[in-house]
Amino acid sequence: MNDEKAVKLSAALLAGTMVIGAGTPVFAAGNGETTINKDGTQTISGGTQASIETKGQLGEIDNTNPGEVIPEGSDKWINVTLPTAVVFNTKADDATVVESPTNYKVTNNSGRGVRVTLTEFVPKGDGHNAALNVLNMKVGSTVVPLIENSKVNGTINTKLADLDAVKGKTTSFTYGFTGKSTGSKDQKIKVAYDMKLKFESIGTNGQVGPGETK
Repeated sequence: MNDEKAVKLSAALLAGTMVIGAGTPVFAAGNGETTINKDGTQTISGGTQASIETKGQLGEIDNTNPGEVIPEGSDKWINVTLPTAVVFNTKADDATVVESPTNYKVTNNSGRGVRVTLTEFVPKGDGHNAALNVLNMKVGSTVVPLIENSKVNGTINTKLADLDAVKGKTTSFTYGFTGKSTGSKDQKIKVAYDMKLKFESIGTNGQVGPGETK
């Protein structure tokens, strides 16, 4: 191909492509007009055909790799490290004040971001005692009530954090517990609860889980 033909071919290709708005490519060709949408879909207007890139992966999946071939929003992206058990106590010098370590940690190891939601806090069997008047989960400046006026809140559904993908800016958060007790220093009261968290993958387009956007 000589230089003149190369120039004509480049001009023809450029003439068939426009960019509208914030980086939304529009292709004008014999098959009508194809618009690539920000959510990763395409819109065909005035045409009868469409081309869809089809990818797959066979064998082991590494969900810590951002380039892995896994559907956006899939649970297969979930890879989170967190404690199996946590504890709180009353202060040694004041039995009315509940405290705990503040460095309990949830870490995202995935190649996609993850939303962490506290869904439920319930007694384990007969593990609740009314002497525990108030219990809060503290995540940074956010305080989530777990027990109020000696009543366990049960269903909570409060978002704790949206964590970045591995190697991102914020891939973990820490938490602890605060509260109040009506018990005395001489009483030894043991309590036990189940705290349930939900994890949802955040896609590169901001989609949370199978449908919602971040």
